[in-house]
Amino acid sequence: MSEFKLGQQVPEISLPAASGETYHLSEDQKKREGWRFIVYFRGSW
Repeated sequence: MSEFKLGQQVPEISLPAASGETYHLSEDQKKREGWRFIVYFRGSW
């Protein structure tokens, strides 16, 4: 598991969104400043 520290650059993250689109962290960072809290739910089998 990766560990991030304050001030460290986060790698590019692309995830499928519930709307069917793809969420790109780098695009979101261009739109607004601040913290991100990403919850990725794989589903239950």
